[in-house]
Amino acid sequence: EWDAVSAILSVSVAVAGTFHVYRQNGGRNGYDIIQKYVVIGWVVLVRFLLFFVPAFILLMILGEYLGITSLDETRPYNVIVLFFAEVIFYQRIGRHIKDTKNKTDV
Repeated sequence: EWDAVSAILSVSVAVAGTFHVYRQNGGRNGYDIIQKYVVIGWVVLVRFLLFFVPAFILLMILGEYLGITSLDETRPYNVIVLFFAEVIFYQRIGRHIKDTKNKTDV
């Protein structure tokens, strides 16, 4: 059941995150959204994975030690950690796309 919750949340965050990125690009007045999304998304993904993978491992070890998660099954702790990671990922992409929009508007 937590796998289904995680999947629904992941899809919801992806849709909301893409809309957030679109709005940060200027909405209808923005330009090159797909190009920016792919290029900036790739850079943010690499940076994010370099930070998140070690952090995720530490959080899972901590959760296992405290008894609130298991590596064998999905539990609420896993869903919450993944949800916040995805939200932060899309927030960072939106932030960097907004920065490029402000630079080109001058």
